[in-house]
Amino acid sequence: MAFSLLLQVALALLFALAAASAAPAPTPPPPHVFPRDLARIYDGTWDANSPFPNATFHKSTGFALLTAQNHLTTLSPAVNLVLGDLLLRDGAYGTPRDLTLNLLGLYDQLSGTVIVVGDVFSSDALDILHRLYTVYSRNQKVTKLNTTEERFLKAVSPRFQKHRKQYRAQRAIPRSLIAAQCAFHATFHVTEGQFTDETPSESDTQRLDPNVPGVLSGSQLDPTDEFVEMKGVFVSKQCQTRISLVLSTLDTVTLFGKAINYTLLVTVVAFIQVIVLIRQMEMTSTQAGARRVSLMTVGLQAVADSYLCLGHLTMGIAVQPLFNAFATAAFFKFICFSIFLMRWMLLIWKARRPSGFSEGWEAMRRELSTLYSRFYGSLLIGILLLYQLQNHMRFFLFALFSFWVPQIVLNAVEDHRRPLLPSYIIGTTVTRLAIPLYFWGCPHNFLHVQPQPASAIALVVWLSTQATILLSQYKFGPRWFIPKELLPEKYDYFRPIVVDDDSADLEAGASEDEMLAADADPEPLRECCICMEPVPVNSRERMVTPCDHFFHSDCLEKWLEIRLECALCRTPVPPP
Repeated sequence: MAFSLLLQVALALLFALAAASAAPAPTPPPPHVFPRDLARIYDGTWDANSPFPNATFHKSTGFALLTAQNHLTTLSPAVNLVLGDLLLRDGAYGTPRDLTLNLLGLYDQLSGTVIVVGDVFSSDALDILHRLYTVYSRNQKVTKLNTTEERFLKAVSPRFQKHRKQYRAQRAIPRSLIAAQCAFHATFHVTEGQFTDETPSESDTQRLDPNVPGVLSGSQLDPTDEFVEMKGVFVSKQCQTRISLVLSTLDTVTLFGKAINYTLLVTVVAFIQVIVLIRQMEMTSTQAGARRVSLMTVGLQAVADSYLCLGHLTMGIAVQPLFNAFATAAFFKFICFSIFLMRWMLLIWKARRPSGFSEGWEAMRRELSTLYSRFYGSLLIGILLLYQLQNHMRFFLFALFSFWVPQIVLNAVEDHRRPLLPSYIIGTTVTRLAIPLYFWGCPHNFLHVQPQPASAIALVVWLSTQATILLSQYKFGPRWFIPKELLPEKYDYFRPIVVDDDSADLEAGASEDEMLAADADPEPLRECCICMEPVPVNSRERMVTPCDHFFHSDCLEKWLEIRLECALCRTPVPPP
């Protein structure tokens, strides 16, 4: 009895499950044909059928960038308020002739139509709102608002006035003649597609910071944004201008890929610079070795690395999804200038001013304060010059990349032999050219900087010339290219010496005849003050200091690599 009851229950459950599986599943709601939210960054092209009046554009087509905000309104659930900036470039890359126009408009989700007017900062607020209401009401394809103009102004004006106030408080707004004289309206049609049913919240629609229009930020660049494409026509009857625009969502995946590849390049370059720098610092770790290196040469490299560190860190903060990549590049540049180059500058400073580091803590502190204040003062002055010369960046860059010139001059003036390793000269020259060549030579760089082949070639030639002169000084001597008539007088460590047999005194500056007479006698010997072995007085294998102490050539040259003073009496001596 119990068994038959259980069997009936089991059969009933099986039939119920079969019926449930056979029943059709509820169909998901169809996707929207047009997006519910236009808050994105769009890029594309513009084409002017008639030229701009009073404009200095040289071309009739170029790059366009639209930064759009999307705000909910009380006018209709299907109509949103759009605020944004339209950037038009004269050609594919940025120039001083770029034109930025500020927009106000309405987006109809049902028809995919966007109607905007402008420029919103060159006209009265009520005039802008009246023009928007008039243009929107005359369009036959959009959802009718069924409202009066007075109600329209009350619904839209608070958000618009807040936007104007925030924008004006954030920055001074330079107005162009076109923005001031050419009142315009534009109509865009969004291409149909499949979009999610998510209704944008007010916080989502403000992802694009109105205080920094047109500037890419981490919250603005969202790789998950749905792809939106739109085409439109920009019309200004006052200026008889008509422009066609084709815009689509900024391809952040490709942009992020380019930026990551760039940060990998910077990281590899910085790593190579650290390797060659460590080898060079080991060779010039002594006082005599550090004295032969130009402080300005190292300082210019440190300033360049500090600028690159600040620039990459700023880029990482601005583009949050790429913060780790740019922070890594900034960290390597920070290591280069703050740990290695600054330490090397301190060694050079100490070698050139030894008295300041041997007179107690107060004197040492003054020396350190002087060094660091000069470096960071130069850094600050460079930033101010960079701001003032932002339209003449190439001149600033060429000055910054003249870092080998002080070393060339120092070698010739003080007759320093082989102060820098060839591997350091070549490695530093090649790696420091990588970043400017990326922007000046690569047409698809991630910042969309206009390539400048002539400037890139000139920079390569300029830095290669400096490196070639340094390498030639390493091989042929620091003064090989200077005529002998112009060379300053230099102490001769192989100067002729005559030994008086009676007193065994040395006479400096002997004539050739006296040297020949001395050679007729048995070879006089003296004791090398370093190895304590005999050294022939008249041999070319000996060197004599200004204080008349004899050394083997090899012994004294090795000693002078460490200290520029006599190994016996500690009297300062000139470089060999």
